[in-house]
Amino acid sequence: MNLAAKLIQKINNRETQNKLKIYQDKAKLIRKGNLEVWDDQQLKAESLRLKKEAKSGTPLDELLVDAYTLVCEAAKRTLGLQPYAVQIMAAIALHEGFLIEQHTGEGKTLSAVMPTYLNALTGEGVHVLTFNDYLAKRDADWMGPIYRFLGLTVKSVQAGMSLSEKREAYAADITYVTAKEAGFDYLRDTIALGEAQTVHRPFHYVIVDEADSLLLDEARVPLVIAGEPGFSISEGTCFAEVAKQIVQYEHYDFDEFMRNVYLNEAGSTKAEGLQAALAAKEGLQLKSGGKILGTITLQHFISLYPKICGMTATAHASAIEFEDIYSLQVVQIPPNRPNIRIDHPHRIYTHKEAKLKALVNEISSVHRTGRPILIGTSSVEESDILAKALAIADVPCQVLNAKNDAEEARIIANAGGIGAVTVSTNMAGRGVDIRLGGGKPTQAEVVAKLGGLYVIGTHVHESVRIDDQLRGRSGRQGDPGASVFFVSLEDELLLRFGIDKMIRKPRQDEALEEPVLHSKIAHIQRVIMGQNFDIQKELNGYSDMLEDQRRILYEERLRILKGEKPMSPSEQRVRLFYIDQFWADHLEYVSYLREGIHLESLASRNPIDEFHAQITRAYEQIPAKVNSESTNMLIKLEGSDDPAKWEMFGLKNPTSTRTYIINDQYIQNKRSSWTTTTVFAYYIRKMLRPIFGWGKL
Repeated sequence: MNLAAKLIQKINNRETQNKLKIYQDKAKLIRKGNLEVWDDQQLKAESLRLKKEAKSGTPLDELLVDAYTLVCEAAKRTLGLQPYAVQIMAAIALHEGFLIEQHTGEGKTLSAVMPTYLNALTGEGVHVLTFNDYLAKRDADWMGPIYRFLGLTVKSVQAGMSLSEKREAYAADITYVTAKEAGFDYLRDTIALGEAQTVHRPFHYVIVDEADSLLLDEARVPLVIAGEPGFSISEGTCFAEVAKQIVQYEHYDFDEFMRNVYLNEAGSTKAEGLQAALAAKEGLQLKSGGKILGTITLQHFISLYPKICGMTATAHASAIEFEDIYSLQVVQIPPNRPNIRIDHPHRIYTHKEAKLKALVNEISSVHRTGRPILIGTSSVEESDILAKALAIADVPCQVLNAKNDAEEARIIANAGGIGAVTVSTNMAGRGVDIRLGGGKPTQAEVVAKLGGLYVIGTHVHESVRIDDQLRGRSGRQGDPGASVFFVSLEDELLLRFGIDKMIRKPRQDEALEEPVLHSKIAHIQRVIMGQNFDIQKELNGYSDMLEDQRRILYEERLRILKGEKPMSPSEQRVRLFYIDQFWADHLEYVSYLREGIHLESLASRNPIDEFHAQITRAYEQIPAKVNSESTNMLIKLEGSDDPAKWEMFGLKNPTSTRTYIINDQYIQNKRSSWTTTTVFAYYIRKMLRPIFGWGKL
């Protein structure tokens, strides 16, 4: 670290300590509130007073101490929970718009109640964005008694709810909902032809739970709403048959970092013969694909909220990204009790077989003591392989693959029980506390004497932040615990950077001892985090302008929808219909343009600049097209406000829509790689993307 970086870090540390001292003083004041002498009616009357103050325009900062004191007492009376000083400190930081790092098991759910209550007093609504439907319902049900005791309404949104149920949930003072479901509901609102078909109200304040996952790991994920799907089941089967016969290296290759796949000349030819032959054999006719009607990334969706804050157990490692992308500063909240978890150095092996053998031996020997073990794997496939190896070694285990959130939450909650062995992918059981002994005090004492929960990672992730998420499952609230990662030189991450070539070792079953390996792995993780940050910034360069265009057009659409612009009902319907139609056409054009824009580098032009210029020209034509088509249609309608006549002329929503998520694409901008074959294969790849599911989760 250079001198300038050290100086900046020193200044930041001093500012953080000063901030925490202020929070600590306020937390002491709140804890001395002495409201236990009040009866329930006095507490409810105080809540009503605070609500009137907030609605009359009193700044919420001035109401914070009274509001938080009230919530603390209500939590004690309704749930038997009394917030720690550090939870109150976290709650203050959340209200001030910070991203808090609060260790696993420190009670983020209760911390969030205080700022949620305070910001809901205005009546403008607060959203708490959770990781999955199970957590949305759990937290709304769990914390609901506090809010209701204080006179506020609380609901959760679940996938599959009816329109009226969602409208009611979003109309509540406080709404717990997944980020994806809230985003999809927003997209549905953007194509509604009547205000009664919308569910959201204007956004106000949001608390993002598991913020590292939603704001960084999944931030670039575009949410998409489209018209009717374009391929039948039989067509999909046909395409799958084509895909099965395409062979790696013989027919397609990857780029340097395995991020993109390209058909080579042989692959292009193979895919065109096969596809045509199978289509003819099945007697299929190609139909047009489902048209995309609207899209928004999670990053852009969350930025629609005027006031954003978030909480997670792992944020500090990505503090630069949070500040650069969302202008969110990270505040590390000290734990209620010191963390005594032991984090062992990585155990590094020459090859995967040796790693698997060592893993099974380690798990078997520790399991014999009764100490609970949680194993984090890289994939569902790896979970299954390890589970089979453990079964052969006579070690029973539970396997979690983020398939059933409610059931897996129950299992993960018991992962700290005596003798428990739990194999889990990174996503499974997020947001669920693992208590020693499965929450049973007598068992907890036994497990603590055995050393607490033992967390084992079967590989290191691209981001050290995700490694820390796994480590953090152990050592909650000052509990004993330990963590270790098993690594092989054949792991995909290390192969990608050629460590196996840099450190040539004969195959051996024992762990490698070279200290240089540990520093190399740490270096790789830093490099990849930097690369991913740069990729995200480049992708933002493509999507930010499109999002600006969408917002301008949507504001115009919203004014028409709400009747803020004088017109007849028929003109309202017509203009909304054509705005949606030409925006969908614009999205189709942008997608087509985005597919090949990197080819502009062949002509020494900047792809992003060219992309901006072309989508700007296309967007500027939309208003004239809307006006022209609307005028023609209104003449045909002869001023009729009869909905039946509107439908007769096709002025209606699609008969069905579907929502889905896709991964944004990133293509290395390397001019030298664009040969004639590559360009041809690139366009074939574009044609065959739906076949292989490229770009889809």
